[in-house]
Amino acid sequence: MAYFLFKCWHEQLFFSERKDLTLKKARVEIELQPITSENAHLVKELRGEIYEGQFLYQLSMGDFGYYAMQGGAPVGYGWVKHPGSDDYFFKISDGCRYLCRFFVHESKRGQGIYPELISSLVEREGDCNRFYIAVERGNDASVRGLSKLGFKPVREYGFVRGFKHTFNKKTLR
Repeated sequence: MAYFLFKCWHEQLFFSERKDLTLKKARVEIELQPITSENAHLVKELRGEIYEGQFLYQLSMGDFGYYAMQGGAPVGYGWVKHPGSDDYFFKISDGCRYLCRFFVHESKRGQGIYPELISSLVEREGDCNRFYIAVERGNDASVRGLSKLGFKPVREYGFVRGFKHTFNKKTLR
């Protein structure tokens, strides 16, 4: 019974200082559009209705996100979290940012959209020099993309979640 109440997530944490990053542009033309309460509904086209509420919650905490747009439609998105923001696995300290919740539509992957989203979020956070990002174990494509940008692995964590709560959050410094 407890198996259904709790789940263990395996996340690989990566880090880079701004000076060590090599920012990238996509190999296809995209337009980056800030995610706002007025356009949060666009995520339903990519992921489903539940994500609109999640986006609105992220905005209410001060998180910032970009949609990657092609032809007026979203093909991907990514977020940056600031100190004090709520996250499933991490507490974000002053002096660092946590890049998270990236998604690129399956038909658009492999075109450099993910690295451009990360690069643009880093550029936007001009007052910060320390960046973290986590990738679920087994997501080798994301790991390759992060290494091309200059992110280095920190370590893998196992997080225990149950009842919408993580019992062993880690603090990013």
